[in-house]
Amino acid sequence: MNFLKYTLIRLALVTAAFFVAYYFGAGLYLSILGGAVIGFAVSYLAFPKLHLAAAKDFNGWFKRRPAKNKVEEENQAFEDELDEGTRKQQGLDF
Repeated sequence: MNFLKYTLIRLALVTAAFFVAYYFGAGLYLSILGGAVIGFAVSYLAFPKLHLAAAKDFNGWFKRRPAKNKVEEENQAFEDELDEGTRKQQGLDF
């Protein structure tokens, strides 16, 4: 939800900065560029806590989560037992 709030605030600031620049006769391309730079800078500086919360939300969507697979866990346990047994036989167990 924080990501949506932050995105909407940024969009509103970019749009407002664009229209102010266009109203004062900066031209279309300069208004687009100025609106984007001013909007993003103001949102970054004025809302740092919301920026961090939005970044955490966004990171949570794409964070890798290990898959819990029962067969894989059983295989890992078997491999661990086999490795420990081999180490004990060779005297490498500490």
